[in-house]
Amino acid sequence: MATNQTQAEWQKTALRLPRDLHQQVHEAAKSNDRSFNGQIVAFLKECVRGAAQDVSKVH
Repeated sequence: MATNQTQAEWQKTALRLPRDLHQQVHEAAKSNDRSFNGQIVAFLKECVRGAAQDVSKVH
C-alpha cells in the first residue's frame, strides 16, 4: 500500500478474525496485489463509503 503518510499518521490496532475470513482476506489481497493490511483498509473504505451513501438516501 503505497502512501505518502508517515507511520505517525496511522493508528495501530489489533484485529481478531475467524480463520476462514482471515484466509479470504489474504486471497483477496493477493488477487488485488495488496498487502493484507492494505486489503483490510480498502475493504473498510469501501464499506464506509457505502454506508455514507445509504445514510444520504434516507435524508
